[in-house]
Amino acid sequence: MNEKNEYGTMICPTDKVEMEKKTFSMEGFKVRGWRCKKCGEEAFHGKDAEIYLLYKKLQNQPAKAKVGVLGKSTVLRIKKEIAQTLGLEKGDDINIRIEPPRKVVIEVPE
Repeated sequence: MNEKNEYGTMICPTDKVEMEKKTFSMEGFKVRGWRCKKCGEEAFHGKDAEIYLLYKKLQNQPAKAKVGVLGKSTVLRIKKEIAQTLGLEKGDDINIRIEPPRKVVIEVPE
């Protein structure tokens, strides 16, 4: 495969020249990567690409969530894969709204 560091340099496997760092937008996800100025070949950062691919896998699959109680609050447990894809961490704020007739919409601020 290509030679690379964490987000350092990448050598084009075709032209053997250093590729240019670039941030790609894929359906709203920022994916770090590289593009060859000579041939246009693109390569994506492994971690960023992994999160985007997980999003694509989960995108149209309904996921069940458990409702629980913690003290006097009702909590909604979200699968780890979904939280990871959305970049959710403990203590993050999210927006929840109710739509008729029985729909809950959760939005994660950028």
